[in-house]
Amino acid sequence: MFQLRKSTAIGLLIIAATVCGSSSANAQSVTVRTARILQFQQHRGNYAQENISRLNGMILQLNQNGTFAIAFPNSVFSPMQGRFTVSGNSLILKASKTSRYGNTGFVRGDLVAQINSTSSGPVMTILFASANGNAAVINGTKFSQNTSNAYVAAVLLR
Repeated sequence: MFQLRKSTAIGLLIIAATVCGSSSANAQSVTVRTARILQFQQHRGNYAQENISRLNGMILQLNQNGTFAIAFPNSVFSPMQGRFTVSGNSLILKASKTSRYGNTGFVRGDLVAQINSTSSGPVMTILFASANGNAAVINGTKFSQNTSNAYVAAVLLR
């Protein structure tokens, strides 16, 4: 497994080169996790504490074929899978996941993230938004509810 050096500003470039196959390294994937949350702002919903807890436990796997999987503990969106691209000195990640729950509900989550190298190590900026809905007709009476959740965060990776 490729070891990430937090202290080097070229760590991100090494990750990109390794994962994109332009390096002689034999790594098939790189796994990083949250070292520390640097910034967090809840934009929608009352889920700040849950989101912070999930970010603290986040694990990201970047694969050589340009795909990734990101796991958040205690989340219906875990794992989310998507593709990443290299843009200049950044990695851009995008993923969506839709799931049904029960016979009457759905939930959808969208993630857009960017990983940049800093003097402290790789920093991942995340924009996450989700929504769910539930509807049913019981004995002729209509029931429905929906909620939404959105936040922006920056996390230092290790």
